Amino acid sequence: YRLFFIITAFVLFSCKKEKYVPPVSPSPDPVNPAALLKNIVIPNLPSPYYHFEYDTAGKVVFVSFASDFTRYDVVYSGGRISEMKNNIIVNKDRLQYSYDNEGRINTVTYADSSGLVYTRLNLSYDGEKLIEIVRERKSGSAFIIDKTLTMSYYPDGNLLDLTYHYLPFNGQPEATYKDRFEQYD
Repeated sequence: YRLFFIITAFVLFSCKKEKYVPPVSPSPDPVNPAALLKNIVIPNLPSPYYHFEYDTAGKVVFVSFASDFTRYDVVYSGGRISEMKNNIIVNKDRLQYSYDNEGRINTVTYADSSGLVYTRLNLSYDGEKLIEIVRERKSGSAFIIDKTLTMSYYPDGNLLDLTYHYLPFNGQPEATYKDRFEQYD
C-alpha cells in the first residue's frame, strides 16, 4: 500500500500543471437539446432494426436496416439529401430525392444499379405537414399505384392517424389499416 501511495503522490506532484481553460462552445439549447438517434430496436425483428451514423456536424451519413440487411451511404447536395446508395455486395440500388420550391421532399425514386427506376414515392403537404405518400411500382412499362399513406394531425401538430391503404398489385389484396397515436408527452 505504501508503494502505491508514494507513486501516486509522485505522479500528482511532479506533473506540470497549467490552468485548463475548456474550449468555448455554444451552450446547448435547453428547450431543444441535440439528440441523435442511433438505433431503433423492435422486439422479434432483426436488431437493430434501424441504425444511424452521423458526421461531426450531426448530419446522417450512414443508415442500415434490419441488422444490415440493407446499408445506405447518404449523399448530400446543397445541404440536402440527394441520394442514399445501398452498399451491400448483392444490391447497389439507390434512393434519389427531389424537392419542391419550398424545400420539401416531393419525390423519392428507387433505382437499380443500372439507373432503372422501379418505384416512386410522391409526397403531398398541407403547409409543413406531410399529409400523403403515394407509392407507384413499375409493372411492365407503366407505374401502378399499390399503396397510399395518409396522415392526420392533432391541433398541436403531432400525428393523430396514419392510414395505410394497399391496392391490388401482383396478387396483393386490397386492405386498409389505421394506426392512432395517443398520449404524447
